[in-house]
Amino acid sequence: MTERKLTRKQHVDYWIKESSENIKDMNGSIKSDRKINALICGHLVVEKMLKALSAARDVQIRKEHRLWIIAEQNGLWHTLTESQKNDLMEITRFFSSRYPDYRRRFYNLCKSRDNKGKYTYFNNCIKKLNGGIVI
Repeated sequence: MTERKLTRKQHVDYWIKESSENIKDMNGSIKSDRKINALICGHLVVEKMLKALSAARDVQIRKEHRLWIIAEQNGLWHTLTESQKNDLMEITRFFSSRYPDYRRRFYNLCKSRDNKGKYTYFNNCIKKLNGGIVI
């Protein structure tokens, strides 16, 4: 059986839909006070929006979770401020917390921080990326 090749628009729409599912997961985790899961989902939201931007720019999408690498590959990195670059690098740390040994250390860090600003950042990042995806 051969795979059907997606059009560029279908490929972009796929990543946006996947990202939307993670937004629901992030918001549900926030409501149930599952901070680590909310941050991991937030990372996935941004990652998938970056991959949607890559698809829109016809850049090959690789199996990559480091947000700054994806942003470099799709050309977004050079347009970001230093603060935005630092945000992408910090958000990438959240994804590492899916591993049990790192999760315990990360949980203690999350308990000691007010992460509401991070969730707002995720939502703002999503809006900015969504506005920048032109097919």
